[in-house]
Amino acid sequence: MDTGIDEAGQHYDLRGWRMHFVFNVEKLNALLLRYYESRPDSANNDALDFVHQRPSGWLRICCVLGSPLLEFPTGNGDSINVTRRFVSYTSYEFQRASGANQAELFEVVAGSRNERMALFQTFKLDQCVGTYKYNDNAVFTLTEGSDFSVGLLGGQGRDTEAGLPFKIRFANLPAGEKNVVLPKTADVSYGRWLMQDLRFHLRSVEGQLVMYIASSDEANGSFPGSRNTGRDEVSVTDESLLGQCYLDVRNIPEAGYYGLDFEHFAQILFPRGYVKFAGMIWGAPGNTVAEARLVDLQVKGADAFATENAAYSSHVNPLVRIVPAGSVGQRLVLNTVNLGTPVWQFASETIGQLVPDGRTCTYVPQGDGDVIYGESPLTRKDAALHTSLKRNPVDIVRIITGFTLLPYYSTIVVLNAKPTHYFKLAIVGGKLQMTFCYEPWGGGETVVAPELTDWKVLAGDGKVSDGIFTPGVINRFSVVQAIHRDPIYMQFAVIIIPVPMLTAAEFVAMRNGG
Repeated sequence: MDTGIDEAGQHYDLRGWRMHFVFNVEKLNALLLRYYESRPDSANNDALDFVHQRPSGWLRICCVLGSPLLEFPTGNGDSINVTRRFVSYTSYEFQRASGANQAELFEVVAGSRNERMALFQTFKLDQCVGTYKYNDNAVFTLTEGSDFSVGLLGGQGRDTEAGLPFKIRFANLPAGEKNVVLPKTADVSYGRWLMQDLRFHLRSVEGQLVMYIASSDEANGSFPGSRNTGRDEVSVTDESLLGQCYLDVRNIPEAGYYGLDFEHFAQILFPRGYVKFAGMIWGAPGNTVAEARLVDLQVKGADAFATENAAYSSHVNPLVRIVPAGSVGQRLVLNTVNLGTPVWQFASETIGQLVPDGRTCTYVPQGDGDVIYGESPLTRKDAALHTSLKRNPVDIVRIITGFTLLPYYSTIVVLNAKPTHYFKLAIVGGKLQMTFCYEPWGGGETVVAPELTDWKVLAGDGKVSDGIFTPGVINRFSVVQAIHRDPIYMQFAVIIIPVPMLTAAEFVAMRNGG
């Protein structure tokens, strides 16, 4: 136990705070990234399952977020960035036409495991208050909203539109649940006197950050005056150090302290085992502030920074989407960390046009061929005349992208005519039952007779018999079409069935429940 005194003429104003912890931001960020890359998502996963409402329907997002990687502001920055890799990600977009009885699954996006796709959350330093309980997680509680975006870990591009559902979800959380949790990297067993029930505030200072720390039951101290740059006025610290902890000597136990007290204390932000106590500097007699110094622990065990040699996978957006013939170009995106130029080509009959642009590609559907619609005597919806259709009512276009040994497929369901019917879904005997229906002129709902119905699986390896769907074992989804036989009009419906991605019961609940 160290009780020695170094008579350095050290002066520091705590301004009413219990402690100040001043640390080098660039060094902290480097250590956090180093630690994160050596142990990606081994723990601290969070599952999210929520609905994002849209004017024409809703988006259901199901994902698992990995461990958070924090990046603190450098230079003139004033925001904390939190990156969480998607351990898994799927989204299901449903659209409900005006006056329609049912919503239809319009698009499925599905990430693959072990990708570098991540969710980014950004918030201002003065919009958060940190709290810490001994041997627990540090928590940032946000007083205002955050900005969210989606992109590749280590990449430059950020998709704020893809982040919008997460932003709205976070903004709608109760005030006490707008938190960012910094999971501890190991248990602590020292420094209870130093770390018990803390509250802290972060402020930027010339390439450093300062944690202004109070006990949870104490009032806040005062922040230093701001310079013209808006950053706080704090004395410059030693750049050779990772951090310096200034504290009131009257709070140190009579028995003294251990260096491990401060090493464990640093774990509130720093990964455990990366920081070493380098000594205490005491002020001149009568000065009540002492300074604990922390440095980078350079010597590590053989496996301390052993990175995983995993080959990161990719995926293409969308996995499957329904589009009308003659519509505007559809954007496809390959989410990959591979620096090569991916291939974009048709894996099925060439229908429409592909316009590649690096990791993105625009698919332009073919025109509808001037289909003529007439007033069917059965349904209130106009139906295409058989004589005007130059193709099947639905085309399946498969597009291959990626690289020689790692291909990925996107399926575009092209509607060459407007659907007139719809499916009601239910679970019967544990299987998905599709009831083929239309809305007659007199209102209400009419079920198409089985003898007048032609069922067909257009994509995937599922099977359908009299409306009962049995999923396949290879493909993640199937596309099913039903045609109501008629000599004059093309009367049909088509549906994407994301089973076995979901169970049949999950899909029915998702589609019917919104």
